Amino acid sequence: MPHVTFNVFFSGAEDAANNTDTLVGFLTEHVESDAQRLIAFDGCGITHGLSGIIFGTGLDQHCQKVIEQIAAEIKKGNTVSLNAYGHSRGATGLLLLAKQLSTVEKNLLEINLALLDPTPGNLITSATLDFLGISLANKTKDLRNCLPLSNVLALYPNVPLPAITLRAPSFSLYPERTKVEEEAIAGYHAQTQHLTINPSGVVFSPESFITFARVVKFLQENGTQFKPFPSIRVEGMLDLKVDSNRLDDALLAVYQKVNELHHDKTYRNCHSDHGVIINTKEKAEYFNLHHQYLAGKSKKKDSARVTLEESYSLAAVLRRTVHNYPKMWQMIKWVSISLIIAFLIFTIITSAGISTPLTPLIAITLAPAASAGLAGLWYSLLKPAIDWLIDRIFYPHFYLRDITVERVPIEDSTKKMASSLGVDKNRENQMELEITPQSAHEPLDNSSREEELQIEDAITQEINTGLNLNVSH
Repeated sequence: MPHVTFNVFFSGAEDAANNTDTLVGFLTEHVESDAQRLIAFDGCGITHGLSGIIFGTGLDQHCQKVIEQIAAEIKKGNTVSLNAYGHSRGATGLLLLAKQLSTVEKNLLEINLALLDPTPGNLITSATLDFLGISLANKTKDLRNCLPLSNVLALYPNVPLPAITLRAPSFSLYPERTKVEEEAIAGYHAQTQHLTINPSGVVFSPESFITFARVVKFLQENGTQFKPFPSIRVEGMLDLKVDSNRLDDALLAVYQKVNELHHDKTYRNCHSDHGVIINTKEKAEYFNLHHQYLAGKSKKKDSARVTLEESYSLAAVLRRTVHNYPKMWQMIKWVSISLIIAFLIFTIITSAGISTPLTPLIAITLAPAASAGLAGLWYSLLKPAIDWLIDRIFYPHFYLRDITVERVPIEDSTKKMASSLGVDKNRENQMELEITPQSAHEPLDNSSREEELQIEDAITQEINTGLNLNVSH
């Protein structure tokens, strides 16, 4: 089957896709678009204003445009690779895109995501209390059912920002078969994707060069083709010679340079069902685990300055417990609701002045039935209705897609052979009818057996005649 590679780039909320001072703009300029498909989007804050900045409105429309083109190729009979890079809210948009393509067969579509600091724009507290699952943080946290998701590279800058900036990054759950690398890198949210173009080439900060080197190699390994890059320099490292075909060599030197700089001991909170934080130590032999890998050392968190760690705060422990023991959480939740209902029933009865010694027992007896009815009403009607309403307002194009290719029926091999041998069509149909038994369980009598042998002889004669005709020609 013909194969098509899509390169899709989602900008951060307030970045334009044609801004070559960002990594999205720079990569867009250098993708070899003659041999591949290229789609790049402005940030949702540019396309949808304040609503895009606050709620991520517009990301679903960007996804819709990509899905339409992918579906068109698959329906033509092509297989597709989707290689995508996104920063900030754009990275969250790519998670939305992958989720909507969850049911596409993996032999038709392969998804490879490079995510730089995916930030849904939600406070950690509000996302934790979002029992409806309507926030972007919760909409994109679980991709375990995404069939075509093959590879994920997720990079997380280590410098924390104030909570009011809504820059807490998110960690998603992926299928077990997906190759996932999540890595802490240097810098703060915006710093890691900015660069400068000048007449002599392109200049990266050490922090943005780390992002560039990792993302470019990831995309190339998954089939993206780039035009030759201009001369590359790294700020503060004028003697460093960067070969764009050997980026890991320069990256090793940049890691060492960054590790020599001063770093305060910090941690960065994240949206995560596992309660992950980005931890920064004051001193360590290596900057991160990838630095160790490039240096030929085994990966050990104790020797790395920035790492992804489990937090043991009360909120983090609660999130891990809910994730690891979902049935227990549901039981605790609905038992608690039952007790609240029992208390309300007891209060109503006693306030009506009809209290009896059996009132507490009546309240406790009625509470489970009431809570079960409430649960049924919630999951069957209220929650789906609220989800639908929120999606229609903010994400009207967000839904799971069913993209299939039409199956061409396979021609019957016996008929095909008979046709190629020149067997008469009417005779072929007659033979087919003659050899069809009246009943699968009815034994053949002697006369039927004789007829069967005659039919077999006739078939053999027809085939031999056809073979002789073909050979004589």
